[in-house]
Amino acid sequence: MMTSLLQSPPPKGKPQEVILEATGKVKVVYSLDNGASISLDLNPAEMHTFKGKSKIHLEISDGGAANLIVNGRDRGPAGDSGKPTNMNFPR
Repeated sequence: MMTSLLQSPPPKGKPQEVILEATGKVKVVYSLDNGASISLDLNPAEMHTFKGKSKIHLEISDGGAANLIVNGRDRGPAGDSGKPTNMNFPR
């Protein structure tokens, strides 16, 4: 008897890595590779690394309170201080 497994096609694109360093209190809602959204709260000086097989989506409550390193490159603040920002990687 022959069985077949249904598998999702592999994500297209290159692996992505975003390191977020909080410089103030910040809430981040993120999804990896179009998966479910996950929420986390970071305090000043806390860091979180996001790794996706092809895509990363970030919703950051205060763009000025989050410094980003994207695929090894320092990108500085995610946005303007006091304003929320949405980001997708790759851009």
